[in-house]
Amino acid sequence: MSIAYERLSAFRGKRVKGAQTGSGKPGVPANATTRRMKTNHNNRPLTLVLAALALSLSGIQPAQAAAWTTNSPMITARYGHTVTLLPNGKLLAAGGCSTNFIPSLNYLSTAELYDPANGTWTVTGSQAAPRAFHTATLLPSGKVLIVGGYGSSGGLLSSAELYDPASGTWTTTGALATAREYHTATLLPNGKVLVVGGETNNQIILGNNS
Repeated sequence: MSIAYERLSAFRGKRVKGAQTGSGKPGVPANATTRRMKTNHNNRPLTLVLAALALSLSGIQPAQAAAWTTNSPMITARYGHTVTLLPNGKLLAAGGCSTNFIPSLNYLSTAELYDPANGTWTVTGSQAAPRAFHTATLLPSGKVLIVGGYGSSGGLLSSAELYDPASGTWTTTGALATAREYHTATLLPNGKVLVVGGETNNQIILGNNS
């Protein structure tokens, strides 16, 4: 009994490494509470950010449903025309047809400008040749290149014209090697325009390019 008591007393009298007296918990460092406090303190900024985010989200109103609104009509009803966004923010509508009765289609040479600032259309210069089903390409210079299409002058067109937004006028430029409609016109990185495919008078899809 005496030996056992002495060993127990000796064990109780030893300090655990890293422990401090007065903690009340043998083997638990006294600074453990401090570390927990530091951990909680470090999480406070994140808690505040999340609380602020939740508060801000609660004030967001549901998005309004998308809707269409009627705007001013064009001066001349048309189809088969082109619409090109100009550098000044206006839209150029050029050519097309104003009637839908074959073979007496009324091909147009007129053009109009739409101003998004006030929602109105105004007349601008007319093309040299009436045409529809052509292409319109905005060039790096800000001018618009109109190519090919079908016209009232006797069928498919190989002619091309340039529209200058600064003056509102058209000038003729080099013609295509082959007249065509329903083709594509792509502005290349070197500033040139590649015209591909389309239809000829006999409705054959073209494989050659201009």
